[in-house]
Amino acid sequence: MKGFKGYGILIFLLFWSAGAGAQVVLEGKVSSSEGEPLELAHVVAYKNGARKVAGFATTSKKGNYSLKLNEYGVYDVRYSFMGCKARMLTLRLEAGTKIFRKDVVLQVDEKMLSEVELVYNVPIKQSGDTTSYKAESFSSGKEKKLEDVLNNLPGVEVNDEGQVEVEGVQVQKVLVEGKNFFSGDSKLAAKNIPSNVVEEVQVIKNFTEVAMMKGLESTEDDIALNIKLKEGKKEFWFGETEAGGGVKEKSALYLVNPKLFYYSPDFNVSFIGSLTNTGRPPFTPRDFRALMGGSQKLNMKSGTSISGATNTLGLSSMRNNRAKQLDSEFGALNLSYSPSSSVDWSGFLIFSASDMLTEEYSLREYIKSGAREDNRQTVNQQSNLYVLKTEMNYHPDSDTQLDYELFVKYSDFSETLANQSAVNGQTAREIGENKEERPLSVLQNLTYYKTLAPAHILSVSGQYSYENENPYYSIETPDEVFPGLLPVDYTQDQARVVQDKTVKSHKLDTKADYFWKFDQLSNINLTLGNLYSRQQFSSSLFQTLADGKEETFGDEFSNDVSYTFSDLFLSARYRRQIGKVTLTPGLSVHQFYLADRQESTASSTEYGLLPSLNILTKFKSSVLLELDY
Repeated sequence: MKGFKGYGILIFLLFWSAGAGAQVVLEGKVSSSEGEPLELAHVVAYKNGARKVAGFATTSKKGNYSLKLNEYGVYDVRYSFMGCKARMLTLRLEAGTKIFRKDVVLQVDEKMLSEVELVYNVPIKQSGDTTSYKAESFSSGKEKKLEDVLNNLPGVEVNDEGQVEVEGVQVQKVLVEGKNFFSGDSKLAAKNIPSNVVEEVQVIKNFTEVAMMKGLESTEDDIALNIKLKEGKKEFWFGETEAGGGVKEKSALYLVNPKLFYYSPDFNVSFIGSLTNTGRPPFTPRDFRALMGGSQKLNMKSGTSISGATNTLGLSSMRNNRAKQLDSEFGALNLSYSPSSSVDWSGFLIFSASDMLTEEYSLREYIKSGAREDNRQTVNQQSNLYVLKTEMNYHPDSDTQLDYELFVKYSDFSETLANQSAVNGQTAREIGENKEERPLSVLQNLTYYKTLAPAHILSVSGQYSYENENPYYSIETPDEVFPGLLPVDYTQDQARVVQDKTVKSHKLDTKADYFWKFDQLSNINLTLGNLYSRQQFSSSLFQTLADGKEETFGDEFSNDVSYTFSDLFLSARYRRQIGKVTLTPGLSVHQFYLADRQESTASSTEYGLLPSLNILTKFKSSVLLELDY
């Protein structure tokens, strides 16, 4: 059971957000001069005196529309329909108004109907789950990057962390002409794609990369952007280089940011680089985690998930906001290639390096004794990060798809700390610490999808992950460390104590899913799967003597442990959508196996029959309430 954790807060936030959302609703009916309701008429609201679209709606079969606006004031509202004369009305929405109703009649334009060719561009189009925005309709001419275009679109914004959000929900993937851009990372796309190549921005809700899986699982929170390029910009090179230099406190500063892009229908390549010592790293741990998007996470539906990793980044201690000096290098290469209509390949390679120095100085005076303590701490951190990701998609026909993914991460991190302390002007005593990490992580996914019949779909998935972590820590001090606990030889001028650890993790997830789709609102899902995980842990404590020899502290200060876990399960789930509520009850039977080996081996096998229930309520596009049991 995942539990009801945080639901009190969630419900509070839900009702708060419902009250703090759109302040006024503009609604009404659009009819022709002959009294017929007009379906798919466009209603576009502009803030009075501004070019930016504040809201957009299309009419229903009965000609009704509903448009949510986030603030009161005067709006210019344009009503249009193919074959009718457009009308622009100026409406004043007074404070305190909850609903403002305006019915509009559009006159038939005989001249337009008689034209042989009609060109009519609307700034926003709605087609199913896809909303398309014409970039030039939201442009002020000052935009430089994609993020400037996105911030002009209604309901779309780039947050302070650089990630793109649509109505408060973070975008999962960014595509350029339907192709992955750096594995779909929205920050890299928003910060680097030039605005002058963007023709259209498509917001795709309920996004899934496998068309045949559409509607089989809940994807309400999955949003993607597809960037359509202008004609003449679909096979070309473009790029830019930013460079700068200066002097601060007699130190030379430099910044070089080259960017190069090439797009064609079948082959794309992008390169982004950075070289700087201005104190701002171009690639952060948050950016790294964003690039992990798209990696499949299997067996979550079974109720079992397990993670053996502790730290695969080697960047957790970076404190650039307090750095005295920070030199950074960054390079990212992205490629995508479609050798045929049935094969798509994409991948990227990222390298990030940083060398940071921090210094802290403190002075303490003790009132009672009059003692004075001077303390100086110097920390030097060096980090190299390498990321490789490649994806292959094979879809020979609309009923078959095979996906493969490889994700490799490696980092080399070291930190050296020197702490000098002097009391009343005496000779300073120095304590030194050293940390090293070289974690390696390899993840592979293989998934096969097959439509057996129009209402019957089979999915077979396998995921293998390997992680190797070897954190190393040493401390060198003239003082006793852990007195009475560790058998340290203090006859040395400086006692150097070392802890060496190794953690190796293997995990294999396999799963076969069968879906029986009754209609667009309901289906049954049967799953047979197994999760196998094995982790090996070893550690030791020892002392390094002045002559370089290592003096171990004995078996009581060492560990050698292996841990094995397995979950073989069969589950059934029924999914049904009723209005705004989607219910997914389920039942699964499990065989759990557990083995722990240290000095001896202990194992056990347990069986379980576990119910599950997921209730998803969609109040509006940006407000969801999910209960997961």
